[in-house]
Amino acid sequence: MIQLMEDAGYFENTASANESAIASCLKEHSDYCDEWIGYSQDRRTFSGWVISERNGVFSVFYHPNGSTTLDFTEKASACAAFMVRELKSLARYRE
Repeated sequence: MIQLMEDAGYFENTASANESAIASCLKEHSDYCDEWIGYSQDRRTFSGWVISERNGVFSVFYHPNGSTTLDFTEKASACAAFMVRELKSLARYRE
């Protein structure tokens, strides 16, 4: 994932990777949201950012001890919130 972030130029353009800009793009490409939600669900980790959906509400939170849960009714906004937090978290592991 770090290599994908480097290839995409994420580290040179972190300011443009904000929730609003990402949500705008995701509204036009909803299949990307499904991919990121799948990524969240498929991860095998003891801790990290999660996006989940229940009864039309999308929740973004840090597992296992996140005290704040962000709830959204719009998938693109929830996915953007998840992506920004997950990418920042992954960036800590960059060599």
